Amino acid sequence: MPTFYLDTSAVFKRYVLERGTVFARELFDRAIAADRLTTSRLTAVELEAIAACAVRARVLSQEEYGTLLAWFALDLKNVLFIAPVTDATMFEAARIARTYGLRAPDAIHLATARLVRETTHSGLIFVSSDRELLTAAREDTFTVLDPEDDPALATLRALR
Repeated sequence: MPTFYLDTSAVFKRYVLERGTVFARELFDRAIAADRLTTSRLTAVELEAIAACAVRARVLSQEEYGTLLAWFALDLKNVLFIAPVTDATMFEAARIARTYGLRAPDAIHLATARLVRETTHSGLIFVSSDRELLTAAREDTFTVLDPEDDPALATLRALR
């Protein structure tokens, strides 16, 4: 019964074709009843910002942008468990930022994952394509998966 914590880079791969998309789509589409896909409330804001920047840069059309947001809204409702960003999360994020030298959003993601791990008492798998964040998560004793790594899909299948 794996619990997966996905940062925004991992979630975004589900909606836009890029390296790691096959992994992300399988993670979401083949989620078994026992899987728990978790992310931070921060992801909703970050994903909207990334998508809006992609439209402005003409990487996404307005139609693709609307489709992406609609698909994400369905996942928020039906697939993703959204962990809140609380005062405890922010306090933990500040400590993490000092310890690992992470940017604020990355520190919030790692703090959220820590708190989820503590409350679920399960082996949480941290999923991201951000190298600095993956390094910090590994140092923080998380099992990590990078959707862009070649063995990630095989590892995902073995976990299930």
